[in-house]
Amino acid sequence: MRAALEKRIALRAAGRLAVEEGRRLLGELTQGKSVQIAWSAPYRLALWDLPVVTGVVCSYGTDRGIYANFSVADSVGISHFPSTRYTKRLPGKGIRKVVGAGGGLLCIRKDVFAAIDAGRDKLLDAGLGESPFEIPASVRRESFETGTLKQSEDTAFSKQCAALGIDIYVDFAVRAKHFKVLPVEWPRDLIDENLDARNWQVDARDYHHGE
Repeated sequence: MRAALEKRIALRAAGRLAVEEGRRLLGELTQGKSVQIAWSAPYRLALWDLPVVTGVVCSYGTDRGIYANFSVADSVGISHFPSTRYTKRLPGKGIRKVVGAGGGLLCIRKDVFAAIDAGRDKLLDAGLGESPFEIPASVRRESFETGTLKQSEDTAFSKQCAALGIDIYVDFAVRAKHFKVLPVEWPRDLIDENLDARNWQVDARDYHHGE
């Protein structure tokens, strides 16, 4: 009994220390300082304490080369997926609000799921899926006829967030390889530590998702 109590006390103390350390690191991040964290990527993203934060995960297309799996609004509000063909460079650090994000490296705060559940009627009225990541029934039905599914689960989730006013962000300092036939990632020589994430712009020639 005593050993179990001591273990519980030790776990609570460790939890308090982790929270304090997380707050300290978040303070340094918001000041633009470089922070070395040995934890895995989800913890690094969670430090921002924002509703939805993605890291940089990439895919490859023959027409656009390597492209990042998040979309950013250009100067006139149209969203594009940055690619090495047009946008070319990404900031090496910093955080930026985005329009949508792929599901490969997402940190989602618990209250986001509660908000989607509470906003079910609003989502249905907007023609969106009622559960997180649910592709709308109309899109699924169309795919039976055409053989093409025009929307993915992560796009569906991004649209749900937009409809409910939930912001999505990308942390440029968190990057992961996407293991397909070969691992895909943004080329390191095109990561610019001097680019300011707040002012960085996607090239308007990059791919625009029509859905």
